[in-house]
Parts: sequence; structure tokens; C-alpha cells
Amino acid sequence: MNMEFQAVLLCAGRGTRMGSLTDSVPKALLPCGNRPLLYFAAKHLEKWGLEEAILIVPESHVREFNLAVNQLGVSMKFDIVPVSEEEDLGTADSLRVVAPKIKNNAIVISGDLICDVNIQLFANKHRLHGSSATILLAPMSLAQPQASQKASQLTDGQQLFIGLAPDDRLALFADEGDLENDVVPVRKRMLFNHPNILLHSNLLDAHMYILRKWVLDFLVANKTIRSVQGELLPCLVDHQFSTPRVPEEMPSGACSPSYPDTVKSAASLLHRETTPALPADIPSFVPELDAIERSLRRPAPGQVFTEKYSCYAYRMDKGVCTRVNTFALYSEISKTIYQKHLAIAGPGQAIMRIDKSVVMKEKSQACSESMIDTGCKIGERCSIKKSTLDQHCVVHDKVRITNSVLMDHVTICEGSNLHNVIVCPNAYISDSCVLTNCQVMAGVTVAPNTEAKGETFGGGLTNL
Repeated sequence: MNMEFQAVLLCAGRGTRMGSLTDSVPKALLPCGNRPLLYFAAKHLEKWGLEEAILIVPESHVREFNLAVNQLGVSMKFDIVPVSEEEDLGTADSLRVVAPKIKNNAIVISGDLICDVNIQLFANKHRLHGSSATILLAPMSLAQPQASQKASQLTDGQQLFIGLAPDDRLALFADEGDLENDVVPVRKRMLFNHPNILLHSNLLDAHMYILRKWVLDFLVANKTIRSVQGELLPCLVDHQFSTPRVPEEMPSGACSPSYPDTVKSAASLLHRETTPALPADIPSFVPELDAIERSLRRPAPGQVFTEKYSCYAYRMDKGVCTRVNTFALYSEISKTIYQKHLAIAGPGQAIMRIDKSVVMKEKSQACSESMIDTGCKIGERCSIKKSTLDQHCVVHDKVRITNSVLMDHVTICEGSNLHNVIVCPNAYISDSCVLTNCQVMAGVTVAPNTEAKGETFGGGLTNL
């Protein structure tokens, strides 16, 4: 697999939906279960035999990423490529920067993805159908830590509408921002060849893609495409059906494009009747098919058109698949990261729940779902439940910590009670504080006896 695919990890995102957490720390380096968030994507690629990866990072944080990958705990070799932050580059822009380095098919994965998909099966779907672009989809339930979480909060802010043929051929890929008057656009030519399309609005684009080399060449030639999800994929999926071939004799039962009455039953679905101009002439980038690909592309009985390329989806139905791209998701995923860590690391991999260097005094307890990192000191009669403590945290006597994240060098003084709180590095929480659903920014001191609910201490406000 390593020779067939080149891995690309997208870690240059600004993390604007993470609130103040990413003011000074890139999203991919936020601690998650005593590891940088980036670790989970890299570890998963390594698990399935990939030995090298291109790492796209913000140019102002190259030093931090160099330090992080050296301590990441994976044996992959990383080629770190910085990109400008001033230009507000999208995911497609970032891929365009590294395109000259990619000589084979690319497997592209977001640095904020925690997922245990079987990459071998994902790749097999791509190979089996000779797909040009294959995307990983998962039901919202796998990415939905809370039953009340809205679909748009689990995507990039827009609800996706995804049309799939019975073999998981991508027939439609659009978000709600593309709709006019709440009408989903569907091509007639697509319906002629794929009359049985199931439209989904509850699937998550996991931001893991396999792209053929020609797709990257097309992307380089089309500099107006900024986003993979928002622009590249809709363009590729839509224009699969743009090259018609009408046979001399129509197959029995086939719909003829010259007879509009044959599609009256689908009239409520048909919004786009004409073929828009192809951007940079997609067909000119598609290589000639070899014998195997020609057999895969041969029209099925009853089909009217052939397509020069195809796009497919691989669907997960169980397991772990979450993009940690909002404050709420980061908070929720931190509570269950130990189990997800086990799933991604694989059987036989030892996961250190409490580091050997941790000092924990008498009558203190940490539940089996908590993780405590190097150099932490826990006082007497403390209770730590479903929480993560990063390096060198100090917790004094009679402290209760539940569903919380403490980043490096945090101090919690005697008698304090934290529930669903994220505490950033070097923060100091004084005696007898009671904090619920709060965020404490880096270096901030919370005064003694503070009682707060849903507040942010220091930095910009975050919707909790």
C-alpha cells in the first residue's frame, strides 16, 4: 500500500470553530488523551502499512510540528510542508501546494480525524471500481457524542446531501448552500444510467479521500477551487455524467433523452436540465483507460451513456469516526478518548492509562476511563473521573475532576470541583473553586472561591 498511495495529512486549518483553544496552539496539536490530535490520524495510517506522509502545517508553527512528530510515537517519516496563513488557504489550496511532491494516487486525511476505518477495505473499494475519487462516509451517529448534536455542527457548518447508487457510486454531492429554493439538483443523464439513487442527509464526510493523480493535476490547473469538500468533490461528482454517448439502437426499457415524457415521473427532482461548461476541460486530464478499467467502465444493460471516470464512497457502519473540529466535539471526545485510542492502536498495543511517573497520594482515585500523563502529582482524597491530565499537572488535596481536560502544567488547588471544564496550559485554579462547563485559558489565574457555570476565563468567548 505504501508504494501505491502517498499519504497527505492536512494540519494547516485555523480551527476557528474551536474558540480560544486554538489562539496559540494549532488544532492538530491540541492534546487529546495525552497525545496531540494529529497522532490518531498518523497512527491509523501507520497501522495499515503507510510509512511516509506529507504533513501540511501553518508556517508559523513549523517548529512545534517538528518537535511533535519526533515525540509522536509513530515510526512514519514526515515531510513537513509549511503553507502561508495570511492567504487563508482552503483544503484544495493546500493540496495544490504539495501536488508536485505527489507521484502516485494520494490518500488525503484531515489532521483532526479520529477514525478506525479499515483502510485496506477503503482502498479496495477504490481499486475495484477504478474510481478517480473515493471518499469515506460515516453515519452521524458515529460522530455524534450527544443525541442533541445537529448535523450541521458535525460537518463544516452546512448539511450535506449525498446521492448513492446501490454500489455506492457517488451520484450527487452537494451541501445546503448549493440549493436553490430547497431543490436538490439532479442530472437527467445520471438518472438514465442510475435510476435507483438513495439520497442521504445524515452522512458525515470524514475528510478522508483517495484521489487519483489526474485529479491533483486538474486541481493545479484550476486555482479557483479552494475547498475539497465544498468545490472539488461536487465538481468531480457532477461532471461524471457530462459526456454522453447515444447508441444507434436504444436498449430495451432505456430512457431516451429525446423524449422528455419518459422522465415526467422524476420532474420534481430535475432542477438542472443543461450541462454547464466544464472547468478546465476535465476530460483532458483523465488518462486513457487500460483494459481492466475499460471493463469496469462498460455500460450495464439498459444504460444509455458511458462515463470516462467515476467517483465512489466507502461507508462505515460501526466503529470510531469523529472529526474533532468544534469546541463541543473536542470536549466530548476527551471524555471517551481512552476507548477510541484502544480501537485505533489495535490489538496487542499497550496504552498507558496512568504514567509510571505519576505520584498519587492515599485515598485518591482515577477511574479506568481517565488518562494521566508524565510528572503529574495528585494529592490526598482526590477523585478523577473521565478526565485527561497532561504533563506536569499538580492537583492538591480534596479535588474532584469530572469530564474535564487539564493541559500541561496546570495547578488545581485544594477543595476545588471541576465538571466539564477545559483548562489550558499554565493555568492556576485557586482554592475552593466550583467550575461547571467552563474554559480557562492559558496562564489565567482563577480567584479563590470562584463559582461559575458556562464561563470563559481569559481569551475570547466560546459558546459552551
